[in-house]
Amino acid sequence: MNIARSLRSSLRFVIDYWKSVSGNWVVSITNKFVLLLFLLCVILLIWRLPNLPSQVPLWYAKPWGNDQLAHPFWLAILPATILMFYILNLFVSAKFCAKHLIFTQLLFATSLLVALLSFIALAKILFLIT
Repeated sequence: MNIARSLRSSLRFVIDYWKSVSGNWVVSITNKFVLLLFLLCVILLIWRLPNLPSQVPLWYAKPWGNDQLAHPFWLAILPATILMFYILNLFVSAKFCAKHLIFTQLLFATSLLVALLSFIALAKILFLIT
């Protein structure tokens, strides 16, 4: 019972914080671009999914060859990373950076950077193999 109450109060705090900080122009612009890039990743993945081969290159840190290949559904990691990083930065900025707007802006800017790099990586992989 205490866990549910604690979770509810934490969620309420994050929502109230979101309402107060969403008027900032940096936070507002980065939110729009992060969500746009997330949607573009999902649309691109759904659009190219029927044309994908049974194995796609994904793990570029591994040695060249079969070790780099993965099932096409592993490409969903990239849009999921965008969403998880965005939500994590939202919670971190609400809990630890509420008094200092510059840190909140930096966290949301890093969310934008992660979203942009994930979109570029997904686009390069999909257009490389199809």
